[in-house]
Amino acid sequence: MIDQFKLPVDVDDNDKILAACEGLNTALQHLIPLARKLHLLSFNGACSAARAGINGDVFRVLTRDIQYLSNEVTVCIEETQFKMKNIMMLASRVVSILPSPSLLDQRCTTMDKTTFIHFSDQKNDQLAPLFYQLSLTFFQLSTAVRKGEYLAVFASVEAANSDEPHLSFEIVASTLKSIIADLKLQSKIQKNLLDDLVEFVI
Repeated sequence: MIDQFKLPVDVDDNDKILAACEGLNTALQHLIPLARKLHLLSFNGACSAARAGINGDVFRVLTRDIQYLSNEVTVCIEETQFKMKNIMMLASRVVSILPSPSLLDQRCTTMDKTTFIHFSDQKNDQLAPLFYQLSLTFFQLSTAVRKGEYLAVFASVEAANSDEPHLSFEIVASTLKSIIADLKLQSKIQKNLLDDLVEFVI
């Protein structure tokens, strides 16, 4: 009877789930320097606007909005890190507690195997809402990216119309556009990794 017991694929896949979680967690780290670049860009812009005095009012508004965007992106990153930490802890716990399929076949009774399978299914059910929460944070990040794209367009328009070349509208516009493009690319890559994970677990 024990020899005829077949281990479901989902238990055997827990190592793959953990590896995929670790891959997503590593990919998320690529967002951190982009948030720092946004913050540095807004800081440098604010200094330039302050030096321009009253002539830097429009530029001051732009750099303030970039700072708001930087804060928003930073909050999103912190939330993804927090949620990913919970996901990693749960996935790691499953892998650390469950024996390998070969050990299950050799040492465990049918009841033991059933218990392990039930535990694995239960933890996978707990992972699903965590992945959903993480997807909501990715949605917030994509919203921030769209705001950044709008700001980059605004900065480009102001660069074309500005009579104050020392305010560096053009530099801010091109730098912001580059950062937002990188942010959009990274968030898309990570969203795809998350989608693959969700499909794999559910």
